Amino acid sequence: MKKLIVLLLFFSSALFAQDTIFKKDQTKIITKVVEVNQDDIKFKDLDIADGPMFTMEKSEIVRIVFSSGKEVRFNPDPYSVSGDVEVRDKTKAIKFEFFSPLTDNITFCYEFMYRVGLNIEAKVALIGLGVADYPKASGAFFKVGPKFLLGSDYVSGNTKYAHGLRGRYFKPEITVSIYTREEGGVSSFGGTTKRDEVRFASYGIGLVYGRQVILGKVVTMDWYLGLGYALHTADVKYSNSTVNNNIDYETEASYDYSHLYFGRSFPMTLSAGITVGYLFK
Repeated sequence: MKKLIVLLLFFSSALFAQDTIFKKDQTKIITKVVEVNQDDIKFKDLDIADGPMFTMEKSEIVRIVFSSGKEVRFNPDPYSVSGDVEVRDKTKAIKFEFFSPLTDNITFCYEFMYRVGLNIEAKVALIGLGVADYPKASGAFFKVGPKFLLGSDYVSGNTKYAHGLRGRYFKPEITVSIYTREEGGVSSFGGTTKRDEVRFASYGIGLVYGRQVILGKVVTMDWYLGLGYALHTADVKYSNSTVNNNIDYETEASYDYSHLYFGRSFPMTLSAGITVGYLFK
């Protein structure tokens, strides 16, 4: 009889000596917590006293209520992106080419996540609105292409931060640039000066490699480098034949605002830049 009472007391104490883990997915586990570490907890199954030890990341847990009634809550670390859900659903961005005014154009970009791992980005620029006074130019260019993400950045432990607009990427890109610009030397006649006025058109395709990061949950920063090929044409609208009659603008190297063009004998293009933007849903 005494042995039965002892067994009943043991099982009764075991029943009440239960800890409860409340997870972020709204499930709960009745268990016995053995260790609480910096990044995880260790616990055992109550039904298997001599069974294995289980481990769970603290990032999965909201709180633990111990058998004593004490409760411990696990608040997200404000310095850890692993717990960041505010930025997760922001999959669109309006961006600006940071150095574009210095090269006599104003360039804006729009990017959105088409699906996980694949974004679409388009750029449009107005030429002649920058800070440069010479040469005088006017026109526009347009770029568009799919951005294939090449991977995500690990931040701590086994936690991967895989935001849809963040990471290294590879982008095939098509470019159309059409503008008019003053070119060549100057002659003076009757107190006036005049340069050649040339209408350029450039049609290119390139491969771009870059990386985009997210700062403060709302700011994007992207740096990139691109190489490609282009078809380049030039139509002289006004010719200062007294000075520039030997210049062939169609075959020479040129800065087409969207890229550098190396000339018809080597029709490669080079582009590079830094964009900053605003992230939104």
